[in-house]
Amino acid sequence: MTNARILIVEDEGLVARDIHTQLLRGQYSVVGVAASGEEAVALANAEKPDLVLMDMKLEGEMDGINAAREIRERIDVPVIYLTAFADDETLARARLTEPFGYILKPFAEPELKSVIEMALYKHAAERKLRLSEKRFHVTLSSIGDAVIATDEHGAITFMNPAAEELTQRPLSLALDDRFEETFCVRSERAAQVDAVAEALRVGAVVALPADILLVRPDGTELPIEATSAPIRDDGGAVSGVVVVFHDATQRRVAEERYRQSQKMEAVGQLAGGVAHDFNNILTVIGCYCALARAALPDAHPVKTYVDQVNEAAGQAATLTRQLLAFGRKQLLVPRVLDLNRVLTDAEGMLRRVLGEDIAFTLRLTTRIGRVRVDPRQLDQVIVNLALNARDAMPMGGELHIETAALELPPDSQGPGPSSSYPPGGKPKGHVVMVVRDTGIGMTPETKARIFEPFFTTKEKGSGLGLSTVYGIIEQSGGRIEVESEIGVGTTINVILPGVEAEAEAVARAEHEHVGGGHETILLVEDEAELRRVITIVLSERGYRVLSAESAEEAADILEEWTGPLHLLLTDVVMPKVSGPELAEHLRAARPGLRVLFMSGYADDAVVRRGVQAGVMPLLNKPFMPEALARKVREVFDSPPPTGPMRIPVTPVAGIPPRR
Repeated sequence: MTNARILIVEDEGLVARDIHTQLLRGQYSVVGVAASGEEAVALANAEKPDLVLMDMKLEGEMDGINAAREIRERIDVPVIYLTAFADDETLARARLTEPFGYILKPFAEPELKSVIEMALYKHAAERKLRLSEKRFHVTLSSIGDAVIATDEHGAITFMNPAAEELTQRPLSLALDDRFEETFCVRSERAAQVDAVAEALRVGAVVALPADILLVRPDGTELPIEATSAPIRDDGGAVSGVVVVFHDATQRRVAEERYRQSQKMEAVGQLAGGVAHDFNNILTVIGCYCALARAALPDAHPVKTYVDQVNEAAGQAATLTRQLLAFGRKQLLVPRVLDLNRVLTDAEGMLRRVLGEDIAFTLRLTTRIGRVRVDPRQLDQVIVNLALNARDAMPMGGELHIETAALELPPDSQGPGPSSSYPPGGKPKGHVVMVVRDTGIGMTPETKARIFEPFFTTKEKGSGLGLSTVYGIIEQSGGRIEVESEIGVGTTINVILPGVEAEAEAVARAEHEHVGGGHETILLVEDEAELRRVITIVLSERGYRVLSAESAEEAADILEEWTGPLHLLLTDVVMPKVSGPELAEHLRAARPGLRVLFMSGYADDAVVRRGVQAGVMPLLNKPFMPEALARKVREVFDSPPPTGPMRIPVTPVAGIPPRR
């Protein structure tokens, strides 16, 4: 390396001048000549030479070795020692300063140049290596994954900040320690997993078990995903192991949510499959109970038995609704609601069901969006959460319900199973209802199962309270998050999409007797007993009922019927031709015909769309005579429909097609 700038440190003037002359002939630059250690340190700091030729024996308080040490500590410059002789102690001191070479006096010019060039080359190579290592460390320190490297004996040589954070152990303490002391992991299949030993044994990349847990110094356990691989030198020999790992908590939470949704889907499919027939049976039982009770004198002893049968039928109906809600198979009738108003209206009822030993507070944030949910289902959510909190505080406690606005990140998929909002209003952030109690709390095992159907920690109950809440919120496009700790209490966050629309008034069900009328109703229901009892209920209230078990039979009846027809009361799901298809054909021929659908379980997209748009009145099964009469009267008292229903249809024999 010609033109290198060299500092000469030599206290004998003739020797210094000779070295100076040789360096100039070798095309080196001399930045200065120092005769003492102190002078050498000062010149080195000022001139920043590329190399220092240092006499080991210097007169004064600072000899060449001390001067070299001082210079190496201040600036990165190679030092070559010049010496005529040296004892073992002096050489040992010199080695501690990591010199780049020695030259014994006297020396020839080629020897001097050779040692200088070797020192300059070695220093340049080391500098490149340090720069490469620095870049390597910066790269590893900036990546999200945690990285730990070891030597061939399993001693830690490197940890990036991510590894320090996850293991809760700084590199300064872990350096040179055994790997397993810092990276202590276990799995359900093995008490201890030795990532280094496995990588050394296999000699290739090894993925550690998927269920491993990192055990940290404070005893906490963190689920991780990790791989280990051997580090090989230029000759192919294993010189260490590198382990790369990251926190797997979010992935495992997502997997658990997916498994939960699969369970719910299976139960929902089962519930949906039996609900239609089961609700038909319950409607028959409930209606006949009501008819029998009305026919009996007040003091008749059989009335008690009828009431017991009716109560059992009601419990079965509730169970069916809960299963459908859990499986997100209910036919909801959503409305735009002010959640604050709903909670305010429910406050009095909540205080009564909670009892005097539970302090109840309601804190409402005014600036939140509206929500679009079924009002009766929302009432059920609120009551179920409050009752569950009450049961978690047998000795009394506090229950707080709050509302707040929630803004999710732009890349979020929204609170529910998809990023779409329910129809009926412009999207406007999200609304969260927080239900917080000071009860006994839950273990992680209980918390993981609280939304499962039939799971309960109570002595009595079906275990469907929270699973029903889960199904209602999920079907409404929302999400539930649960935080709980034993002895501290439980917080449940119900997150719903907000909509920018005016809240609708919600008419609550009335319980007083509903009158009848004299209109003509075409009843189409394929279940014979249900058709019979509906006919009895409506006929007793003055309506004329034309009864058919199918669309084809309805067509035959209408061919002979010459009087007016005011209402089509039809089941949604029927063989061959569905209720909506029949309604479409009849409305095409009779534009003013009112339509009321009945359904025990309707998951038909056409029906859902119609109900949500407020086009198709719907009566959910099971229902009692009063509910049927009320709904029929409600349809008659509403404005008559105009125009076709716009439902895709198939031809129905005997009914004229729409023109």
